[in-house]
Amino acid sequence: MAWFARLVAHRHRSRKEEEGHVRAGRSIHLFDLATGWLFVIIGSVHNFVAAPSLYPKLDASALWFVSAGMLLWLVGALNLLRLRYAAIAPGVRRVSMSANIVVTVYCATYAAVTHIYRTSQGLFLLAVCLCAVVLSASRSAQIDGAGQRSK
Repeated sequence: MAWFARLVAHRHRSRKEEEGHVRAGRSIHLFDLATGWLFVIIGSVHNFVAAPSLYPKLDASALWFVSAGMLLWLVGALNLLRLRYAAIAPGVRRVSMSANIVVTVYCATYAAVTHIYRTSQGLFLLAVCLCAVVLSASRSAQIDGAGQRSK
């Protein structure tokens, strides 16, 4: 009878550990979701707040500045698409990860050249970029809203 009690306790423990893993996966998923939306929000602030104040006239410099905000929108959209469709379209994960790496390298290079890493907004953008790279590369972040692990 003792072996049966140990078996039941082991099975019960395994279920609890599995539930904890799913909860942790959901937390990572929510953090990943927030990171995707942060790209969209940062791009919106960049284009709708910073651009008009820095560039009162529409010229090539203003358009170049706005293109960086549009890049952030697209990377945010790719991250959100990855979260939703990675299970049925595995290529989305690779494209999203590649975009995150490119944006992170671009932002790090820009920060090194302009010394924007000394400001809070520069550090914040670099932190969001690095989080996006880690989360898009992580298999544990590939859990959809229903708690199902993506393939």
